Amino acid sequence: EGVALDAWAVHQVHHRPGVGVTVGWTVTWRATSGGRTATGTDYLLATTAPVPAARPGVTTAVLGGRPVVVWRHPADPVLPGLERACTPVRVGAALGATRGTPEDQPPPALELVTYRPLRRAVLRARTADGLRYLKVLRPHVTADLLARHAMLRDAGLPVAAAVPLGDGVVALDALDGRPLAE
Repeated sequence: EGVALDAWAVHQVHHRPGVGVTVGWTVTWRATSGGRTATGTDYLLATTAPVPAARPGVTTAVLGGRPVVVWRHPADPVLPGLERACTPVRVGAALGATRGTPEDQPPPALELVTYRPLRRAVLRARTADGLRYLKVLRPHVTADLLARHAMLRDAGLPVAAAVPLGDGVVALDALDGRPLAE
């Protein structure tokens, strides 16, 4: 892309035995054009897992004769909803539509809670209406998640209301109590 790398550091390694390895790097870069220098920091990921690279921002490099798919977060090749879920204005419009919220509300503050490349992500969205969570999945598993939420709700268990937003993104209401992870 015509930039010079100033620094990079491995952030996380995700090994899925039998599938592949995905590595995330924090990368600091600089570019000089027309006498001006721009700098930036990105989060780049690369995987040996067999995934499609046919999305904008996703490319395939060949290293040591092996194809490696590379992308800049949030352009995950199998989580098409992640880019939208990481964009405050788009999240605000989608969440507002689910609750009939006026369009002049400020966009939510978004925080990435967890990200498992090629698998799932969870974002916390702080809106004027309160706290919501966005679960980003591979689109083909969304119906199963919604069915499990409905089954648990119908059994009388306290589960978060789950609303599909499309492209594998599900909005979940926040619940009181101790997080399951604890």
